[in-house]
Amino acid sequence: GEGELKVNFRKYSYNKTSKLIFKSSQDGGLTKLRKKLTLTALFLFSFISLFSYDLFFSGGELVHFINQKLNISTSVKVVSFSMDDTISKNISAINHQIFLEKDGGYSGDLNLNIKYDKSLDGYLHQKYMIFDDKAVLFGTGNFTRSGLLSDLNIFIYTEDEKIVKVFLDEYENFQSGLFGDSKKVINERLNAAEFGKVKIVTGPSKEVLNSVLKEIKRSKVSIKVFSYSFTDPYFVHILEKASSNNVKVEILSDDWNKTYSSPLKYMVDIKIKYRNDIHAKCITIDDDTVIIGSYNLTYRAREKNDEMVVIIKNKGLANDINRKFDLLWQEW
Repeated sequence: GEGELKVNFRKYSYNKTSKLIFKSSQDGGLTKLRKKLTLTALFLFSFISLFSYDLFFSGGELVHFINQKLNISTSVKVVSFSMDDTISKNISAINHQIFLEKDGGYSGDLNLNIKYDKSLDGYLHQKYMIFDDKAVLFGTGNFTRSGLLSDLNIFIYTEDEKIVKVFLDEYENFQSGLFGDSKKVINERLNAAEFGKVKIVTGPSKEVLNSVLKEIKRSKVSIKVFSYSFTDPYFVHILEKASSNNVKVEILSDDWNKTYSSPLKYMVDIKIKYRNDIHAKCITIDDDTVIIGSYNLTYRAREKNDEMVVIIKNKGLANDINRKFDLLWQEW
């Protein structure tokens, strides 16, 4: 008869399938070949599982993925500005530790192990979840209904050991009671197997601003910006300068910026569209660089908050985010 061995792996939130087909036989040579193919397939499966990652946009698939991960995990560490009961039932069922911003807080009804930000100056604004100290989901949204389902947010899941370690190091800051200016700032350059070159920076620190500005300054062709809150004049200047150098600059902004004193409305020669659901904080540059994290383009994010910025040099990831940007741009 004919058998079929499937190797499944997932990247960018969709499935790909590779197949190895073999014929059963009593012949020793074919039996050895079948075993060899089986071992090869298992190796490929292990390799792909080890180095695969997922890109998610807010919605039901993201919530389903988180709940599935929680169901197969024994522990989870959570950092967020705020949290409700959208995913907290599955969190409560396993060993968990949670850090939240006291002004954001927990609006649910379960008895969770929650500690709060001790900084009096800035917010605990990072958003990530570490599963079994072996994988991390990080991004732009809080672990609430609006952050995971209704607002537009972007999340990345990875099992890369180097990246996970950086998030664990930042979590250790909070575990030690260190927030804001009192903590050890992280500024790590990594060569991640699945992404390529990665830089992870935490704030409050000047290095967060400098790292983002440096990437924008090197742009040659295009800059696409998802922005919830945009009030920092540094970014007005640098984006206008890029535009004057024939870089195509497009901004998808939340209409919060129409109501409040955002300088967006005064920007020159830059295309801006507003929606009522943008909470993402993400910039793509020249179709090869992604800047993502908790960092709004604001003074508070620059000077006060506990923030996390991840800069990834990866064309595939940049192209996937750009496709989403372009779809939203055309809708409005």
